[in-house]
Amino acid sequence: MIRININKETKPPKKLPEKWHALLYLLELTATNSKPPINHEGSFIKSAIEEIGRKRIGSTGQSFYRQTLVINDLINSTSLLIGTFGNKWKETIIALSNNDQIIIDYIEKNY
Repeated sequence: MIRININKETKPPKKLPEKWHALLYLLELTATNSKPPINHEGSFIKSAIEEIGRKRIGSTGQSFYRQTLVINDLINSTSLLIGTFGNKWKETIIALSNNDQIIIDYIEKNY
């Protein structure tokens, strides 16, 4: 006989701040040699980045855009990434990517 504990609380998965989604987005772009939407001056196109954030997270996309700008300057520095995201940032990003092999390979090779 199987017993089910109906009093056991189940916690919903912790929602990560948008900075994590922005980091994953930038890593995906870098790993696939893609570029974010940029204008002719080389600046990110705000409306396009916000739309990506809306689709990925279901938010307004404004915070996703701001975080993308900030993290873009950090992405090439392991020490800055650790300072911003903590020592277990790689594991968190891999989990957020649903164990995407491209992300795993890129992180192992470059960080």
